[in-house]
Amino acid sequence: MRAYFCKIIFAAFVVFVVFAAAETKAGLIDIAPIEDASVYDRNKDGVADTVANWARNEVYIVTGLNIKTILEFDISSILSPVTVSQATLTVGESTDRGTNGVNLFGYSGNGDVYLDDWTRTDTFITSFISNGISNEVVQFDVTAMIQSLLNNNHSYAGFIFAGYQTQNATIWTTHAENSNLNLTQPSLSISYAQVIAEPSILILFTLALVALGYTRNKL
Repeated sequence: MRAYFCKIIFAAFVVFVVFAAAETKAGLIDIAPIEDASVYDRNKDGVADTVANWARNEVYIVTGLNIKTILEFDISSILSPVTVSQATLTVGESTDRGTNGVNLFGYSGNGDVYLDDWTRTDTFITSFISNGISNEVVQFDVTAMIQSLLNNNHSYAGFIFAGYQTQNATIWTTHAENSNLNLTQPSLSISYAQVIAEPSILILFTLALVALGYTRNKL
């Protein structure tokens, strides 16, 4: 029995060593969208009918037409458990078309833009007024959303820019836009920290548990 209690104390010590020796890895990634597109509802019946990948993205509502911008980012390189300290979505306007009211939504993406994505409003992020200033840089704090996606092991972060009234068009640059235009392209910047245990410590911990189980079975 005494030997058994010694094993318990030893296992507890190893657990302490595991947590004490765990390494906190800080990281920062700045990624471009793997997909960005304008999605059209051309007869304004609430059902999208066209995905357009070209040199610009629009948010535009007029009679008989509703256009939304959809972006998707691959965040699979960040493994859980992780703590996100800051996540920022950056976009830039490419032309001046006057002020425009826009809602920004987030969702768990799938690596591509489909017609069904047009209705995704899973997470409301913010409403804002686009000023219609050419190449104005606009940034959004999406920390809470990215943290939630990573907590649930989702690989893609999706964002939808949707107008909320009949209005002028907001035109964003896309990642595929000619870089010679010197326009701000969309990006997602994520600062994070991961707690990673050293492999040798994990092996020691496993051996301690095996020894504890063996001793217990003998008693």
